[in-house]
Amino acid sequence: MIGNALERRKPLLAICRGLQLLNVLLGGSLTQDLTQLRKKTSNRRTLLPLKTLEVVSDTVLEQCLERPRAKINSLHRQGIERLGDGLRVGGRDLDGILQAVEHMDHRFVVGVQWHPEFLVYQARQRRLFASLARAAEAEHGESNRGV
Repeated sequence: MIGNALERRKPLLAICRGLQLLNVLLGGSLTQDLTQLRKKTSNRRTLLPLKTLEVVSDTVLEQCLERPRAKINSLHRQGIERLGDGLRVGGRDLDGILQAVEHMDHRFVVGVQWHPEFLVYQARQRRLFASLARAAEAEHGESNRGV
């Protein structure tokens, strides 16, 4: 499905394992156990937004979240080691662990390692989904006009 969405240039929001699959599909690799890399943040897996995300400036993610930092949750033990082709970093946590990517050649292909669907009570997390919806609407309008 991810490959099909990329091939058809469809907007995509890849969450947690979806981000990992996107990265591997594009030739990247994963670290199987992040616990040894954590020095400033906890290894605790929780739905609560206890980790700090540092957003890279001039990214789609920055446009979505509208802030240089955000609180995120963490339910994973593995993560991105080497970025896949065409991806760039969108954000990292305080340990420097990659938490978000975006595709440089697509209008809206964003991957996040956290679970924004459990943080919808935060307006900035809802903006991720709103941005995806706007990108899909724009893509739909262009395809109907033959652009």
